[in-house]
Amino acid sequence: MQETLPMWIWILYYFILVMGLYFSVRRLVTTGFHFLSVLLIIAAISNVAILIFFGVGYGIRFNENEFEFLVRMIREKELWAYYVTASYIFVLYYVMYKWRRRARRYLTK
Repeated sequence: MQETLPMWIWILYYFILVMGLYFSVRRLVTTGFHFLSVLLIIAAISNVAILIFFGVGYGIRFNENEFEFLVRMIREKELWAYYVTASYIFVLYYVMYKWRRRARRYLTK
């Protein structure tokens, strides 16, 4: 059986991606076109698609989990691994920024 990451990491990973999509779609619907929202939608969807395309099955040969495989691909200077890492950092930053703004708005009321 292939080694994989714990379930709580997957839940957190997809929760952050879904929240990023929610915030960006909500911003597009309420205020119209916004470049960062469109960029986040593209980054989140392509992040998952690229991980599925490149990640599924390749780590089995080396008996490593998904994170170890991604780190190994970064060390081997694979462009898709850099893109996945950068796009997820962007999504994480966007979600944290939105949560912080929301918390500040609710705390000042």
